[in-house]
Amino acid sequence: MRSALPIAAAAIAVVVLIVLLYPQFTSSDQAANQPPAPTTSTVAAAQLQQAVADYYALLPDRTDEAWTRLSPAMQAQGKEQYEKAWNDVKDLVVTAAPQATNVDTVTIGVEYTVESRGRLRETRQLHLITDGGRVLVDSDQVLTSERVNGKNGDKKDSDGEKDDKKRGEEGKGGN
Repeated sequence: MRSALPIAAAAIAVVVLIVLLYPQFTSSDQAANQPPAPTTSTVAAAQLQQAVADYYALLPDRTDEAWTRLSPAMQAQGKEQYEKAWNDVKDLVVTAAPQATNVDTVTIGVEYTVESRGRLRETRQLHLITDGGRVLVDSDQVLTSERVNGKNGDKKDSDGEKDDKKRGEEGKGGN
């Protein structure tokens, strides 16, 4: 009977080890047989900011190249409409460098002239996605917009035209 005791103890130890280790072996086997879970690629803020800076550097003159930096959802709105919108824009300058405000959002300040509306200063917010390793503009929303005088960027208030006339009259007075 004494010789059976060590054998029984060894058998119990083997069963305990199997029970404890079995879940680890099966989970790693299952993980190996399953396709990898999709991963979300987080792009560094600097990459997002650079993508926005590069995009606006192309506008308004190089719309063909800027078009390639838009997501399929943005391109679905139509290239003709996109080019028409940028056709009236002149003299675009970045007034506030792109700043990442979220993991996929960047704001930028721009100033430009539209023949029908004059000089505008805007803060824009762009939502970006990655596609095949490329950062693409998925939306471009105007957060703030104001008319400004000329290239010096003075704000144009509701009395702007009156002020301009006053300045003209003062200049005529020979001061």
